[in-house]
Amino acid sequence: MTKKLIINGLIHAAIALAMQLVVGLATGDWWTGAALGIGFYWGREKRDDELHNPGRPWWRGWTPFEWSADGQSDFWWPFGACLGMVGLMEIT
Repeated sequence: MTKKLIINGLIHAAIALAMQLVVGLATGDWWTGAALGIGFYWGREKRDDELHNPGRPWWRGWTPFEWSADGQSDFWWPFGACLGMVGLMEIT
């Protein structure tokens, strides 16, 4: 994993956690905040996949395993961060 992927992953994770934090503190529902943070990056990477593969049918590219390594990194960092935050908040 390159330094660029790590830095971008940390930035994306911080943004997703900020979204989760706003929803979690406002409503107390950390799962909804996680869905917002994860869903944002899932949709973003699905769109990027469609732009980079214009000939593919619309139903392709919904799973992260079909994306580029960069796209997967941009998704998995926020995914792990948001689920980790849910785990921390559910324990306390």
